[in-house]
Amino acid sequence: TARRPAPTGTLSIADGAGTFVPTGTTLDQIAAQLHLTRDSIIVDSIAARTPSTNGRLRVAGTVDRTDPAVTVVNATLGLHDARLLNTREQGRLDADANLTVAGPLQSLYAYGSTTVRRGVYYLQVGSGSSPVDLSNPLVYIIADTAEPAMGEPGTWFSMRRPRFHVLIRV
Repeated sequence: TARRPAPTGTLSIADGAGTFVPTGTTLDQIAAQLHLTRDSIIVDSIAARTPSTNGRLRVAGTVDRTDPAVTVVNATLGLHDARLLNTREQGRLDADANLTVAGPLQSLYAYGSTTVRRGVYYLQVGSGSSPVDLSNPLVYIIADTAEPAMGEPGTWFSMRRPRFHVLIRV
């Protein structure tokens, strides 16, 4: 019904391409296979290449909503020589990583390792007393409580106690 939709199906992508504009990350050779059930999203695999470094990216995992009050995530991310940042304003960053994110959304646990292979990061010069870039669309979504559909900040997504155990090599 329209009030309680029960989505099911499969999403497949073959030879896709795209750019995540805020970071300048370009991906090609995107191949993905996802399944949607009544209460879960199963990411069989998402694989892509960063053409500037011939790097590789791979994601797999699940999002389980069996209990609607507790969304549980179990996902892995693998990177090999992937260009994650590529802008004139922010710099360039190429990295390897093996990361896992698991647990309920309210207290996710992320663990693994990452290595920065090459990189240049340009620190932004402060522009006043506010460290928050209010022109960023994400800040608008989080901060705009006037929109009734959004509700109070944190009511639609909240990570109260995330935990991290990630080794970072530079």
